Formats: sequence, structure tokens, C-alpha cells
Amino acid sequence: MPNGSCQVRFKNESQLVNNPEFDVVFIGSKMCPRNFFSQHFWNAKKRVMFVETLTKRYGKRFGLFGKGWHGNPAWQGSCQYHEQQDMHKRGAVVVGGTPNGYHHHYMSDRVAISMGSGVPFVDYYIPGIEHTFADGQHWWLVKSLADYSKKIDLLLAKSPAERVQMGQIAADHIRNRHTQYLSLIHISEPT
Repeated sequence: MPNGSCQVRFKNESQLVNNPEFDVVFIGSKMCPRNFFSQHFWNAKKRVMFVETLTKRYGKRFGLFGKGWHGNPAWQGSCQYHEQQDMHKRGAVVVGGTPNGYHHHYMSDRVAISMGSGVPFVDYYIPGIEHTFADGQHWWLVKSLADYSKKIDLLLAKSPAERVQMGQIAADHIRNRHTQYLSLIHISEPT
């Protein structure tokens, strides 16, 4: 599947929110793989650490959506696939969390969905992904958990109008170049 956001389920446009409910929003279920030797087991552990760190740092200003986070004070309940951008717009900054794969150029459709929400998006760097979207323009990339907080705080220090302008650039890019419909057209065009 091309890296795109569904143009039917998602508007891929920014909207001005002067006082968002949360400083930071993360959407992702708590994973519980049992195979100690699986990469997914260790990714799940990292995701729990990531969520615990954001919960401790941002408290009630952290909006956590997904299944399985019972007992976490930031947990807002689960989120349906088609509701992702609506949940993102409840925050000043959206974070992507720990990746499920570390292969070069790896990313899921959630990257385009997140950028299409029009809210500045911070995500982990995976080699090669900087060739798809521009760091500091379409999204903000980090290489460690410690860098996440620094990047989030940098974005939160900006005015709501600045964040909306930044998010609009990303949302426009997704809407004009990375919807699933447009991605399929570009793939099928003769070179």
C-alpha cells in the first residue's frame, strides 16, 4: 500500500484550535506479545516506557487513546480507525510513538493520517523516511525517547497560530500528494 491517507475517511485539513484539550496526543493500543524472542515483544515494552514517560511529564495534558491502557490517568479510551484525525485535533502536538518496524523506509499509513490532521506531528526516525517527507516541515523526527520531550516542548513553546500554520503545510502536502487515490495514480502513471 502506498504511503497515503484515505481521502474518503479523512479530511486531511487543518483546523484552528486555540485552546486544545491536550498538549500531546498519542493513539496506540497497549500490545502484549508473549514471545520473548520476538521484536514485537521488545517494541511493546518500549511503547509502555514511552507512554509512562509522557504520562509522567505531561500529566492531564497528555491524551492517550487506544486499547489496554486501563489504570493510566491519561487514558481517554479506545479510538476507531476513522476517528484518528478527530482525536489528533484535540491536541497541540501529536506523537507517533515507538515504531513497530526498524527496516529502512518503514512507515504505516498512520504517518500520513497523522500529518493530514493538521496538528504538528513528532515521530521516531527510521533510516530512509526522510526521503518521503521533510523533517521540520511535514513532521519532526527524533532518535530517542529523551529527544521526544525536547521536540514536543519546542513545538509547545510556539503560538497556537504558528502550530496551526505548521500543521497546515503538512495537511496540504498530504491532501495534494499523499492521499491513497493520488498515490495510486502516481504509481500507475508511465515513467
